[in-house]
Amino acid sequence: MGYPKELSHPIARPKESDDERVRNDCARKIDRKMQLLFQFLKIEEGDWPQMANTLARRHLPAFEHLEIKAGHHEQLARLLAHTYVPGLQLSDRAGRPTKWTTEERRSLFFHVEYLVHEHQELRFSEVLRKVQRSPAWAKKTKGLTDSAMRKLFDTSKALVKKEEAAFNLAIEEGLKMLGAHPQPAQREK
Repeated sequence: MGYPKELSHPIARPKESDDERVRNDCARKIDRKMQLLFQFLKIEEGDWPQMANTLARRHLPAFEHLEIKAGHHEQLARLLAHTYVPGLQLSDRAGRPTKWTTEERRSLFFHVEYLVHEHQELRFSEVLRKVQRSPAWAKKTKGLTDSAMRKLFDTSKALVKKEEAAFNLAIEEGLKMLGAHPQPAQREK
């Protein structure tokens, strides 16, 4: 499951104190490496469902038993790429960052949710420990207690739900402006 040289080295994670130019440079590097990953896997650029399926089959043995919800392919593909493709991982400079970015919280939430689905036999606390031990999160979550990890997950979940609500509201408002009548959203329990 090796990757070519240009996809083998992590990208330096910007510090909280870095200016916007450094952050934009990091985002450009990630975008460029995603393009290289599409090319390496011989997938048409932008075909997120194929990318998600390819990465999942390549790195997650239990993938055949899962179903990806429509509209979540890009998120899953990016999560898998950032977790398993060395060249798309962000490396910390000196020390563990104490702040979590919005993207990191989003990724953590989806990683936990995925493992909850994959390992239904495990208690939630065991899933959180499994996430903490995973290569993608071991360094970032080192030293967190179970309760701190749970709090981190809960705040990450709240962030994702808030973003989803804002997105759905924006879609409804956009449909109203176009004169379309949105279907009532089905509430998750």
